[in-house]
Amino acid sequence: MDLDYSEIFERLGPGLYRLAFSYVKNRSDAEDAVQETFLRLLKTNRRFDTQEDCKRWLMTVTANQCKDLLRSARRRREVTMDNDELSRLSAAETDAAPDIGTALFRLPEKYRSVIYLHYYEGYPTKEISKILHVTQSAVLSRLERARNQLRQLLGGEWNEG
Repeated sequence: MDLDYSEIFERLGPGLYRLAFSYVKNRSDAEDAVQETFLRLLKTNRRFDTQEDCKRWLMTVTANQCKDLLRSARRRREVTMDNDELSRLSAAETDAAPDIGTALFRLPEKYRSVIYLHYYEGYPTKEISKILHVTQSAVLSRLERARNQLRQLLGGEWNEG
């Protein structure tokens, strides 16, 4: 499959950004992770059989970029959020029942990523396990735990749908 980089960026960039943001909770770090992902795509000699294979590879690289960033010493010393993110969080904390976006933001990273990939990107658990390099049973367990935590955060109002 021949790659049209601008078309891939336009089509997949926003989803990769959302995935990255679900990990790092910071606009600039999420943008950096996506940028690095696309740089790797440009540098790779890898051939993809289908667009879905390319998308899966990009999701995996993005997730790994974010994990590397979260492990970095710089990240541990200096975590900053954008002003609008801080104001949105503080406003959400004063509400009795947070919305689904705020509740997702409060989940641990390992739960946010499976929720995002399953519900927002539509991946089945088998594909999520490949993207995140965990077993399928771990994905199922994380989905169940994430749903339970979301129910608690939303006061029992969240239903999968």
